[in-house]
Amino acid sequence: VGVGTSDNAFVARVLNADSPAVALTPQQINFGNQALNIPSSQKTVLLINEGSADLSISSITKVAGACSRTGNCGTFVPGGGGTCSIQVAFTPTTTGSATDQIAVSDNAGGSPQIITVTGTGAYPVSSFTVLPSSLTFPPTMINSTSSAQTVRITNTGNVAIQITNILATSGFTETSTCGTLPVTLNVSASCTASVTFTPTKSGSVTGSLTISDSTGGSRAVTLSGSGTPQFSLSASATSSVLLIGSTSTTFMIAAAAPSSFTSLIALSCSSGGGVTCSFNPSSINGGQTSMVNVNSLSANSPNPLSITVTGTAASQTAAVTLNIFFSDFSLTTTPPNPPINAVSAGQTATYTITVTPSNGFNQVVLLSCGTLPQGTTCTFNPPGVTLDNSVATTSTLSVATTTQTPKASLWRVGKRKEQGPGARGPWLLWVVAGSLVLTLFGTSLVTKGVWAGWKTRLRFHSALVVCAVLLSWLLLGLGCQTYYNGLSVTPAIVGTPTGNYTIVIIGTIGSNAQIVRPAFVNLAVAPG
Repeated sequence: VGVGTSDNAFVARVLNADSPAVALTPQQINFGNQALNIPSSQKTVLLINEGSADLSISSITKVAGACSRTGNCGTFVPGGGGTCSIQVAFTPTTTGSATDQIAVSDNAGGSPQIITVTGTGAYPVSSFTVLPSSLTFPPTMINSTSSAQTVRITNTGNVAIQITNILATSGFTETSTCGTLPVTLNVSASCTASVTFTPTKSGSVTGSLTISDSTGGSRAVTLSGSGTPQFSLSASATSSVLLIGSTSTTFMIAAAAPSSFTSLIALSCSSGGGVTCSFNPSSINGGQTSMVNVNSLSANSPNPLSITVTGTAASQTAAVTLNIFFSDFSLTTTPPNPPINAVSAGQTATYTITVTPSNGFNQVVLLSCGTLPQGTTCTFNPPGVTLDNSVATTSTLSVATTTQTPKASLWRVGKRKEQGPGARGPWLLWVVAGSLVLTLFGTSLVTKGVWAGWKTRLRFHSALVVCAVLLSWLLLGLGCQTYYNGLSVTPAIVGTPTGNYTIVIIGTIGSNAQIVRPAFVNLAVAPG
């Protein structure tokens, strides 16, 4: 208290100790969708005594509904910030939204304090996802382990699920953050599984990671990778160029491996060209070489020809590809087949033959024709060409035909053609009949020898009969020079017959006539 009229005076009011004060955090809880008759995961409400006096709790009870509570809140919470926890769960018994309350009765002002609980009852749906759905591992050396890749397992249903098994197939190994199996995964919760790859053989390896739950559901993740051998094969030259017609060649194969690899590598080869291989030696260690002999090559071998040499050591394999290119040639024609070069008999058809080298072919190619039509010849200018690696060369082909003429014949089979109003066809019949009578008469005289006095004259009569027969047939031939062919017999033709022809053009290597490359031209011959 101040003294004097000019001084200010202050009065302090002294109160009793503060009362307890309750704060709830949070005061409202929403559980969202929850499966019927299945307790949700618990949510925590923190009770804080913000007053300076101690808090006495008489009860914590639910007012109504499907919520329940547990926790460490007893009957006493000290003042000055003392706390305790209330765990609340929601177990709906009917579908649809629900609002429940939990009441905290105590000696603080505003008692009871209310915790509002909301949620929606739903039919239970058990579901979970595993992402990604596949894992691909980079090439990994045999008996080595790759780095880990992970998948995430998420409960996407409205009820908690129980993961019962996580299993990876051979060659792959799984570890997870989900905990000791079986493990419960609450709604929207997730965990991860890690997978590593340890190949035990060469080549591609596939497998799966399978996650199963207590309802019998499962999800599978596709796993793939490839094992690389601990050794490798190489060739001093992986390709070779041979003249077509060559029957064999050689390559040198080498093996490389770390010093820890001591297995023997067996060598073999495969090819789609019908070739055979032999190795010297047939098996090698890392750091050694082998000579491979390729045999049974032919003019019909594929061009190029690919050969795969494979080395095998236990479950490990390595390969190297060899290629053989044949220097060869091909023929093309102008005009090309099938267009037809048409001429009249007696004329000459010309074509351009192009000889094209491949893979450095530089040999002489000789040109010729296959079987030709009657009365036809072929010539080439030049008859052979020398190729120079990659430049095509041409030759002109001339196919000469000959004029069509009837072939001369003494006998004509058929009927005489009428020459005019005075012509008489039946006279031929009388000539033939008379000749036949005379022939029979002469024969009778010779056979029976009638009257001995006639013997002298028989020779004369016989000669006369023969002359008569010859004269009759001569007249018959003369009378048939102009005729129509009543028996449909085609008269013989000298020269190139009318028709369409395909002529084979043949190219051979000058040094090896067994190598044949064909082309074709078409020729049409009209009457001439």
